[in-house]
Amino acid sequence: MNRTYKNRISFKLTMASALMILVSFILIYMVVKSTVLDNVDNNLENETNKHGNQIKIENGQIKFAHKGEWEEEEHNEINFNPIFIEIVDKEGKSMDKSPNLGTNNLNFKPGTTSENQGFNLTLNGQEIRQMQVELFTNNEFSGYLLLATSFEDSKLLLSNLSTILLFFTLLCCYSFS
Repeated sequence: MNRTYKNRISFKLTMASALMILVSFILIYMVVKSTVLDNVDNNLENETNKHGNQIKIENGQIKFAHKGEWEEEEHNEINFNPIFIEIVDKEGKSMDKSPNLGTNNLNFKPGTTSENQGFNLTLNGQEIRQMQVELFTNNEFSGYLLLATSFEDSKLLLSNLSTILLFFTLLCCYSFS
């Protein structure tokens, strides 16, 4: 194919512009993903600090010292950002949990601790972000505190951004072929 000098320059500038926009989209996606995950993890970490100090051992069972906390709306109702909390022993046996879990249990991963970073799981077909923190009572390891929150909205945002990125990439490839 024999192109004029003007067309070759135009093509190269268009390709360079498309590449810069693609790199910008990728950077935006990475920043948004990192920000969303950090925000959810910080919220879970704050809940961990809040509830970690309210735990006691009674008759060999790990329980929350102030059961009145469970009567709060955030643990009783399904709302915008519900916090799910469960205490398990060393083997993963459920000892106590928030009422909003109903008959469900959070996923226990033996030997895993995620104090600063959560991990994504599914609970009743919904995406959640969960943390698993070791519990120490009188400087003795006694079990785990599992905390989770809904990740559906964040997942939808990231999915929409990745769809736009994919669409743009396909559009660029199609227009230059």
